[in-house]
Amino acid sequence: MTYTNTSSLQPYGKTVSIHATNPLPEFESSGSPIAIGGIKPSCTLGLLLAAGRGSRFDPTGEKSKLLHTLEGISIVRRAATSLLEACTVVVAVIRPRSPELKLQLEQAGCHVSECADAHLGMGHSLAWGLTEAERIFQPDTLVVMLGDMPYVKSSTIQTLINSIHDDVQAVAPEFMGKRGNPWAFGRLHFQALKGCTGDRGAAAVLDPKQVHLITVADQGVLRDIDSLGDIALPASAGTTVPTTAPFTASTTTAATTQMSAHTPPASKLPNL
Repeated sequence: MTYTNTSSLQPYGKTVSIHATNPLPEFESSGSPIAIGGIKPSCTLGLLLAAGRGSRFDPTGEKSKLLHTLEGISIVRRAATSLLEACTVVVAVIRPRSPELKLQLEQAGCHVSECADAHLGMGHSLAWGLTEAERIFQPDTLVVMLGDMPYVKSSTIQTLINSIHDDVQAVAPEFMGKRGNPWAFGRLHFQALKGCTGDRGAAAVLDPKQVHLITVADQGVLRDIDSLGDIALPASAGTTVPTTAPFTASTTTAATTQMSAHTPPASKLPNL
């Protein structure tokens, strides 16, 4: 476990690397911007799942899907940037012994958590990341995003966050009648999410009636990168790094543009 003090990372100015074999201890309150008097800061937590092998992108394992660049910026960096712009804190879950991936995510401003059980499936990564994040922070809202979805706009993530309230505790984006990712959750569902295992994500532990669909004008919510053929993208659908300040409107209008012919069907996306 390592702690690196740096003034460039916001909002708490600290990079934390968490190893599954050596869980993160409570921070000392003395001199720490994270814990004051033992009180965990409330936040909107972004959980970036970046621990997949990407075997469909390169079966040999020689090329990292998440580190593949789009106009000079890696896929995972683009996804992390959108999440960072909308959330107070972002924890990225990666596999152990992924130094380049870890470095890029730390440089982007994420807290990085290495999950030893990541090979068991996305559900393990989700449960691990949320459990470890709650050791440091007290999230009010959680956004779970896939590291291979670089085209989601930060304004879309902000819209999902703004849609969470006492009566709506789970939301997913919908574009052109198809459900996509990321999903956002209120605290009501945190305990259930920490019970995810294997490839079972939120869709497996929540009643579908509890998930409210939010119509967004962002085809990026349907687009993950599985292969090189998924990378072709119309300019209007991407995010630019660095991007502008988060959009704060709580509602969006239905999309008025047609999806690109390269947009994969929603069934191709993993169910969070």
